[in-house]
Amino acid sequence: MRRKQWWTLFPLFCLLGCASFAQATTVYPLQVFNGDVPELNIGVWVMDKGPGLVDFMFYNQSTIKSSIASIYFDDDAALLSTVEAIVGAGTSFEGDASPGNLPGGRTLWPAFIASEQFSFSALSPPPKNGINPGEETVFRFGLSGSAGIDDVESALGNGMLRIGVHVIALPDGSSVSAVNVPLPATGFLFGFGTVLLRTFRRKTGNMVRPAKQVSYLGYGGKQ
Repeated sequence: MRRKQWWTLFPLFCLLGCASFAQATTVYPLQVFNGDVPELNIGVWVMDKGPGLVDFMFYNQSTIKSSIASIYFDDDAALLSTVEAIVGAGTSFEGDASPGNLPGGRTLWPAFIASEQFSFSALSPPPKNGINPGEETVFRFGLSGSAGIDDVESALGNGMLRIGVHVIALPDGSSVSAVNVPLPATGFLFGFGTVLLRTFRRKTGNMVRPAKQVSYLGYGGKQ
């Protein structure tokens, strides 16, 4: 019997790795609510970083010019305690965003009201220092009391914790706002693994075409 080449097992290894990664990670797409910009592809990965810590990794994989310039947390669950770090190659943020609340957020139901001390803006000039296509920025938070990742994900699911962003520098010069939409990472990563499997089946002779990288599976900005 002919022995299988090692690469035929690669999709299985990838899926096993994805399953392990998904145990502590959830991706939440950010949905625009005050405009129609289907080319925007933005969201946030929520990652367990151990007892009392959680990372929110914001990504921008849009196909058009855009910049996530302000980030807001509406923490009615009182889970977030302190900002431990903000890290992102090519980006730079500071606290006390201006404006202090998500633009258009009060039109939502219930109204989006940013929690004190948990609003952030890109440094001037914001279109340059915000999160542009191909970039990511990680916000690491300390959690209150004995709260953990399960509490964070539960609050994101029931609306007691909401995340909003303001996106500027669109091609026509306009801006829009977006809020989180729950979507388990397991489903997303299963789909990603399926894409890898299909890619590895497309061969030219003995050559295998590599799967296209999804850059926001990386961590802490561009490599």
